Amino acid sequence: MYLLILLLAALLPCRLCAQEIFTLEDATSFALSAENPTGAKGGGAPPETEGGLKPSPAVTVAPKETAVLADFKGEGTVNSIWIGGEVSPDFTLRIYWDGAEEPAVYCPLPAFFAHACPVDVNHFDGRFPVLNSSMILISPNHGMNCYWKMPFKKGFRITLTNESERPLTSFYMINGTLRHIPNGAGYFHARYRQTAAEKGKPVVFADIKGKGKYVGTALCIRTGSPGCWCEGEPRFYIDGDEDRPTINFTGLEDYLCGSFAWTVGGDYHTVSGFHAGLYCINRAPGTHGYKGDLFMGYRWHDADPIYFARDLKATLFSLGWNRDTTGFEARDDEIRITSYYYLDTP
Repeated sequence: MYLLILLLAALLPCRLCAQEIFTLEDATSFALSAENPTGAKGGGAPPETEGGLKPSPAVTVAPKETAVLADFKGEGTVNSIWIGGEVSPDFTLRIYWDGAEEPAVYCPLPAFFAHACPVDVNHFDGRFPVLNSSMILISPNHGMNCYWKMPFKKGFRITLTNESERPLTSFYMINGTLRHIPNGAGYFHARYRQTAAEKGKPVVFADIKGKGKYVGTALCIRTGSPGCWCEGEPRFYIDGDEDRPTINFTGLEDYLCGSFAWTVGGDYHTVSGFHAGLYCINRAPGTHGYKGDLFMGYRWHDADPIYFARDLKATLFSLGWNRDTTGFEARDDEIRITSYYYLDTP
């Protein structure tokens, strides 16, 4: 009997997950777009006879102006976000929860979708760099999709600011559900950091105060010198850790769930998996493995979140391997990281 109870306890979460797709709930769907900017019920495109085939599929944002993509009241979750058009780093994305003055999400638009340096070719196979994972999907040509669940209790606001000197156009779709949010639900946050690493000094890519859980890292590295770049260990200092972290991974490719620098037959290989991957290699003109090469990857912790009660600091060294000396070597790569996490405050 005891073994049977243990077996049922182990299977219960899986059964609940399996039932979720067909469980009927007291919930209401909504969607915001350029054709229904308020997300109102019955507020989408007008009938075809009234010019409703494609009345306003996009928004154009003037230079230095901010477009409000959503200003929504209610209780529920944002379930997915799709954005297309000009996915430019000159667009700054901000998301605010429950009337907060400071944004919980603050990133260059493509960096939020794990694509901090927008490119349209993966030089491993000469094709568009597709990212196909549990939380982010990037499909040709720069169709950016996010599936992080984002709860709110009073409402949310999403803005796009055009930081450039020319107009930029964006297509978007924000899908969600009005439903009761239980106590204990965390607010979704995302932060972007860009650093020119100094040799021998750690790069701090997350420094979070409060109670929460860390759920993902999107990484973009532009190499500052030739050779291997992926020996740096991501380290997570939890709740007051000082000299030594509670969690450290054994290398950057290991953290992204690869091994031996993703090389087979002496050449890099790309991969885009459910929880992790190195999905894009964009080489400097005429080079392979030299200064200026660009790599983009990700690691989602949706299956293994990192919990913290008071604070969390995450660091990474720019570190490689010197084949001549057969030893580790400090580097000065450019590192761009987006961190994703849930907090007890908006």
